[in-house]
Amino acid sequence: MAHRGESVTVKNPKRLEQIQNTRNDFQTALLLILKEKRLETIKVAALAEKAGYSRRTFYRHYIEIGDILREISDQKTLQLFKEIKALPRLNFMAFCHFFFQYWYEEKAFLLILRDNQILYWLNLSWSKHIDKSALINHRHFNHIYQQQFAIGAMFQLLQAWVNNDCTESPEEMTTICENILQEFGKES
Repeated sequence: MAHRGESVTVKNPKRLEQIQNTRNDFQTALLLILKEKRLETIKVAALAEKAGYSRRTFYRHYIEIGDILREISDQKTLQLFKEIKALPRLNFMAFCHFFFQYWYEEKAFLLILRDNQILYWLNLSWSKHIDKSALINHRHFNHIYQQQFAIGAMFQLLQAWVNNDCTESPEEMTTICENILQEFGKES
C-alpha cells in the first residue's frame, strides 16, 4: 500500500498518534461516502472535506483514494490473523465458524468492496500478509502452495457468501464448509 512518507521514521509518540487519527478520520469519511457513492466517483476534495482536512493533508498520507480501502483491508486482515493465532488449536469446523463470524461482523465493509468490484483486494491482502497468518505454523500447511490453496479456498467461499449478500449465518456457513469437506472425503 502506498503512503506518502512511509520511508520516514516517526519517533514522536504524539505525532504517531496524530498521523493515526488523521488516517482514521479519512477511513471513517470514506466509508460513510461509500454508502452512497461508488469509489471511482469520489473526489479527493469531497473526501478531505468530509474528513475535516484539506486536500494537501490527504496527499501527505495517501497517493489515491483507493489506498485507504487497501489500508483498511490490510488492517482487517492483520486483525483476523492475530485473532486466529491467539485461538487454541481449532479443528476445521471451528475455524470456519470463527472465520465467518469475524467477517459477519465486517459485512458492511465486505459489501462496500463487492459493490465497488474490488473484493479481490482482500485476497491480495491475505496473500501479502501470509507470513503473519497461523497457516505458516500449521502442521498441515507448511508449504507455500498449501497456504495459498487454503487462502484461495476460503476467499472463494467468502466471495460467494458476499455475492449472496451475506445472507447465511456463520453457523450455516460452517455447515456448508462441513458438507464440502465431507464431499472431498468421498473422493479419496
